[in-house]
Amino acid sequence: MLIVLGAVLMLALHVVPTAWSYAAVAAAVAFEVAEKSILIRSTRKIPTATGPETMVGRPATVLARCNPIGRVRCGRESWKARCTDPRGADVGETVVIDSIEGTTLLVSHRPVERTTERLSGSANAKPTR
Repeated sequence: MLIVLGAVLMLALHVVPTAWSYAAVAAAVAFEVAEKSILIRSTRKIPTATGPETMVGRPATVLARCNPIGRVRCGRESWKARCTDPRGADVGETVVIDSIEGTTLLVSHRPVERTTERLSGSANAKPTR
């Protein structure tokens, strides 16, 4: 990182003889370039999970009774929800997001499926269930 480069520059300019200072600075610059290229290459392989499709399958907590319309909390956000179960959902129950219509979440009481947080493969990959 830049701290390493700065330390090598300070060492090269004040402690090491002139002939060795050029070699030390060149080695530090080469190390920095190699490190950055490895980090950039490795982080490009991780796709960014964004969009409404990332919410499908996640659990949500009921804030206002859903019979069939109510409110749920998913993460830190409160959403308008429509419960697909005929019996509805009471406050405090955990429901699962089945799909999204506009800004309304369609939820049900089916068991929560565990999904992987990190998507593997290409940017078009879907979470494994």
